[in-house]
Amino acid sequence: DWIYIPIPVDEYTMQHRGFNQVEGLIGDLPYSRVLKMKKIRRDKKQSEKSRSERLKTQQPFEYIGDKLQGNYVIIDDVYTTGRTLYYAQELLLKNGASRVCSVTLAR
Repeated sequence: DWIYIPIPVDEYTMQHRGFNQVEGLIGDLPYSRVLKMKKIRRDKKQSEKSRSERLKTQQPFEYIGDKLQGNYVIIDDVYTTGRTLYYAQELLLKNGASRVCSVTLAR
């Protein structure tokens, strides 16, 4: 069995959009919210950053769940550099996940 992990959105996005688009993509699949965006001063939107700026981004997530067991699928809406998925995978593996895969809607 696989457990789905949506990439979280930051507070600014949640306040302005009102929903997490990745959770909307998941639909009725069971998922777990074990990742949370760190409070980071936002100078630019991700979409406004160059590739090199995105690659320099520090770990944007914190882990907020219990010890993990089993296999996980990270789900994100857009894959640009892979940095977001890398950071999410790093935290899941560090917290006990056996295996981590990812799915994105667009590249």
